[in-house]
Amino acid sequence: MIANLMLNTEMVNFARAMIFQSGSPANDPAFPASHRQTDWDNFVRAVPGCADALANSASLDCLRTAEASALVDAIVISTEEATELFPWAPTLDGPGGVIPDLPSNLLKAGDFAQLPFIAGDVLDEGTVFTPSSTDSTETIRNALVANYSMSTEPTPALEGAIDRILELYPDIAALGSPYNTGNETFGLSSQFKRYAAAFGDLFFISHRRALSHTAIDLGIKSFGYIFTEPPPPSLGAPPFFGVFHAVDENYLFGRLAAENGSAAALHLAEVIIDYWLSFTTSLDPNDGLGAKRPHWPEYTSETQVLMQLNGENTSVISDNFRAEGISFINANPVLFRR
Repeated sequence: MIANLMLNTEMVNFARAMIFQSGSPANDPAFPASHRQTDWDNFVRAVPGCADALANSASLDCLRTAEASALVDAIVISTEEATELFPWAPTLDGPGGVIPDLPSNLLKAGDFAQLPFIAGDVLDEGTVFTPSSTDSTETIRNALVANYSMSTEPTPALEGAIDRILELYPDIAALGSPYNTGNETFGLSSQFKRYAAAFGDLFFISHRRALSHTAIDLGIKSFGYIFTEPPPPSLGAPPFFGVFHAVDENYLFGRLAAENGSAAALHLAEVIIDYWLSFTTSLDPNDGLGAKRPHWPEYTSETQVLMQLNGENTSVISDNFRAEGISFINANPVLFRR
């Protein structure tokens, strides 16, 4: 969510650079506030004593008097009733707002805070957001419609785009996420790996790649990465999570020692911390100080590469994986509300 601040040009007055971990401006589908009115109404109704306030526009006054525990309970209830996965995502708020327009429009126009940045993701961004019960094409289709449709009925254009996504992300376990696990399905339907792959690219990887390409077009200094280090068993994550969303925080914030990481993993934590510190102080991850680490090339038209962060193999790789699927997503920004 912090990445949304990049969409405000005034941010150049408050920051000199940015680091985006598993995030780019408006990862979640961006809609006008009215799109989620039902979710708001459900939230207010779930707060004891506030349902009647909806009729006289006194919702906020009522919510201000509610107990914190009641608000938390209402969030849980209303989220379960929502059709979207992220009903409380930031909304488009027009000129002068935090997100004044679709991020793709702002990026194309250069109407955002043009600051140097590092941006990257983990290998399996989509697994923790994919229900383990996912078991059919229809389940995936319905979820995509719920997340991207402007109304209760999808437009023919959106239906066509979703059909194409289902073609580009087929029900082939070896192609799904968690990646590099072959035909293993971990006791789940192969459709889980299919949707996790599509979700990860739709909500995360495609955004980062689009942002990296925008930086090239506008001459903004940027660096990209992908974190592929398997999580230590001590974290207790199910194997079908793979290298899951936010697992890299254990490395960046030095929490790995307490998790009994391997020597290679502990060294990786040092490397990541020093890359980040180097960029913070010099706007370049390669200041030569701290842990010995590979040179991290800038993301340019000639070097469209990522630093693969892995304890056994931290190295530079090409940013061309799943090119057809990600290119299709980025070629249809309005349909995917980005």
